[in-house]
Amino acid sequence: MPGWCCAWAIQSIWIGQAFEKSDNATMISETSKAWIQAGKLLAENPAAQVRCPEKGDGFLTVHDEAISGQPTRFERYLVCDVCGARNVMLMPA
Repeated sequence: MPGWCCAWAIQSIWIGQAFEKSDNATMISETSKAWIQAGKLLAENPAAQVRCPEKGDGFLTVHDEAISGQPTRFERYLVCDVCGARNVMLMPA
C-alpha cells in the first residue's frame, strides 16, 4: 500500500496554477500532474468521481477535517478506495 504521495497545500487551486504558469524547465512526474488535476477537481466538487492518480484502479474518497486553531482553513483528505494512495489539500474555509 503506498504511503503519502505528497502533501500539497492547495488554496484556491494555487499549486495547479503555479505549475501551469511555470516554464518548461520545471519537470514533474505524470503521477504528480494527475494528483494536481484530481486536487483541482475535488477542490471545486468534493462529490466528483475522480480516478486514483496512482494506478487508476479505484476512485478517490474525500474526507474533510477542521484544523484546531485555524477557523479559516480545513484539510481535505483524498484516499483511493482500492489501493489506499492518499494526499491532503489545505483548503480555505
